[in-house]
Amino acid sequence: MRVCYFGAYDPAYPRSLILLRGLRQAGAEVVECRAARSLSTRGRARELIARFDPTACDVILLAAFNQALAPAAARLARRHDKHLVVDAFTPLFDSAVNDRGTAPPHSLKAWRYRQIDRRALRLPDRVLVDTAQHRDYFVRTFGADAARITVIPVGASQEWFAQPDCSQGELVLFYGTYIPLHGIETILRAAALLPDVRFELIGRGQTYTAMQSLAAGLNLRSVTFREPVPAADLPAVASRAAVALGIFGTTDKAVRVVPNKVYQCLALGKAVITADTPALRAAFTPGEHLLAVPPGDPGALAAAVRALLADPDRRAELGRAAQQRMREAFTQEVLGQRLLAALQEVQAV
Repeated sequence: MRVCYFGAYDPAYPRSLILLRGLRQAGAEVVECRAARSLSTRGRARELIARFDPTACDVILLAAFNQALAPAAARLARRHDKHLVVDAFTPLFDSAVNDRGTAPPHSLKAWRYRQIDRRALRLPDRVLVDTAQHRDYFVRTFGADAARITVIPVGASQEWFAQPDCSQGELVLFYGTYIPLHGIETILRAAALLPDVRFELIGRGQTYTAMQSLAAGLNLRSVTFREPVPAADLPAVASRAAVALGIFGTTDKAVRVVPNKVYQCLALGKAVITADTPALRAAFTPGEHLLAVPPGDPGALAAAVRALLADPDRRAELGRAAQQRMREAFTQEVLGQRLLAALQEVQAV
């Protein structure tokens, strides 16, 4: 199997990193055809078309966040008799309209995002998503064919499994990009109920300024805001946590995803608390692998943090079970094998 990983993508971003490594470890021959992300969509398409080598692959795999390039990838696939697989991963319409709120629902911008997503689902031989809930969303919202959608979960790369534990006292840690999905307000209001517990929030993003203002208004003296950490340093930084936090947002998207940070901290063997959602329960068992609380509920989050900090044996028990579950189902090797099997099915048709 020869695969061309195609698009304007960051090869170090977890989704691409895991799929690239996983495919290679599964025995696929992978070539990368990558354009600069600084270019416009048209510029990216021109650069990719110029760089594409039709003799080097059997399947074109369009990377996550590149739905706008699906028409260019489809033209190449038809011209050179290749199969096309699109990693739809995060729907652009949903992120812009329902999660980030950067496009009003009935605006021209929202319509354009919807059309980009619709084309990206219609053109390929196979579509990849991260959860069954996202698959159902694509079927319900865009009329996608469920039979052509394959679920490849997010997982965690090898670095997270290899990082030694460096827990520091009773530190409660969150890292992320401050999008509404993350529910930082819930974390801060939980921290207000736990004035003696040390919280550290790493990152910057959309709601960062508003969350700093909220923390000041709540007079949170035990919460530290920390600048973003380079991806290569993040496993070591996260390993300091006694308790790691996932997401707590109440957006529609929140119920359909299990984010990188949850998989990563479970791979570290950390005690993790995150929102209780259908997507989470499809991958993990609350109470066995991690703790889950209702989205947007500071009181429930505070109670869960308090219980874990008071019981180091329980934290260790959860961490061991979590890491075992991750090794069984969500390593780059396991996900690479699942993806390769899906690509072989496409090629066999």
